[in-house]
Amino acid sequence: HIASVDFRQLSELQLKNLHASFPAALAQHWEVLVSQVQDVKGHPSAVSLLPGSLLVEGKVLLPAGIAVADIAQKSDHGKNLQLRQKVSELLLSLNVPYTVEHGATDFEAGFPLRMVFEADLGC
Repeated sequence: HIASVDFRQLSELQLKNLHASFPAALAQHWEVLVSQVQDVKGHPSAVSLLPGSLLVEGKVLLPAGIAVADIAQKSDHGKNLQLRQKVSELLLSLNVPYTVEHGATDFEAGFPLRMVFEADLGC
């Protein structure tokens, strides 16, 4: 969930570019192939973008031996600075306005990003 981005204010071009760019950012963070990032319908190299500020939903197909808990731990708020910076840079490059978390001293580190992880046993 990306807070302080108004989904309703994004242009068609911004949404198209976000759809194209988010899978690579997520794949790089979790060290998987871009094709292993899927939208909620299972399409590879894709994410689903939904209102709720900006909600990015998808699936990451994990390599054998990697547990959901490992991914969640790597992406804890204090440990996901690289992903926060990547998503922040992505939004800035697409001219998507957002607000930095109150009290943040680093513009990119203060990026409002919250992640939730659930195991999908049907994958």
